[in-house]
Amino acid sequence: MGLFNAKENGINIAGLRVNLAAALAANAQVIYALPTTTGKVGNHTVVLKKLFFKDNNTGGQIVHIGTGVGAGFVDLIPPIVTINGIAGGWDEGELPEVETSSDITAYPEALGGGTIDIQAEVNLRG
Repeated sequence: MGLFNAKENGINIAGLRVNLAAALAANAQVIYALPTTTGKVGNHTVVLKKLFFKDNNTGGQIVHIGTGVGAGFVDLIPPIVTINGIAGGWDEGELPEVETSSDITAYPEALGGGTIDIQAEVNLRG
């Protein structure tokens, strides 16, 4: 878990590492799930703060980060491009600040014989 940041309304929390092994929006996987709190009034929202990835493929990939699955998928940020065998990431200075009240999902457009590991860190509000 992150520490309380007085500049923001919430705490930074790292999600689990997720292995994206299937392409297309129909196979979008949750990379950060909103917590469920019994008896809470109002909604949790999250802002994507950091994104880490490692491309285990045989070629570069285009990865979409958003919410939903299949026809209901909506991009939160512009698609990112990965390079095979390279680990990389972006932090809050490089990512657009978009707030959502849904789980964050991701999928690659195509896979060339490998997978992509991805992890998100968010600012949890509410």
